Amino acid sequence: MEKPKLVAQFLGAVVLAGSSPAITTDEPSRPCMSLAAVREEACPPNWAGVLATKTAWCAKPRDRLAQMDVSAASCRGFLRYHHHFFDGGHYYCLYDPSSLELRGYYSFDRKMEAMTHRHEGGEITCGMSAADFEDKECELASCP
Repeated sequence: MEKPKLVAQFLGAVVLAGSSPAITTDEPSRPCMSLAAVREEACPPNWAGVLATKTAWCAKPRDRLAQMDVSAASCRGFLRYHHHFFDGGHYYCLYDPSSLELRGYYSFDRKMEAMTHRHEGGEITCGMSAADFEDKECELASCP
């Protein structure tokens, strides 16, 4: 049997030739976490919490090495919240645009990835792949 051809790789997610973009595998394999296990500091449980966090974040002086982005509208089926701190890694949160509830969480430490020259995986909620958190085509807003 012929080995599948690697088509794309993003944030540790792998898409194989002949597979749907929604069918991905994460390398290295790691256990997933439940939405209930996501810390509120990483992802508020609902969109109102994201907006309150953004308002508080934007009202105080920030380290220029920290960043927060919130989607202006639903993109690829989700409202998106992303933040990172220089030494704290990246946190991606996905929210259902109808219920406004948290639906997915993904985190990883790019600094550790750069030091080890490989993706360490971080944490991800069950039923999600790293590719679900890709936001390059999404309209995101930072503090004014």
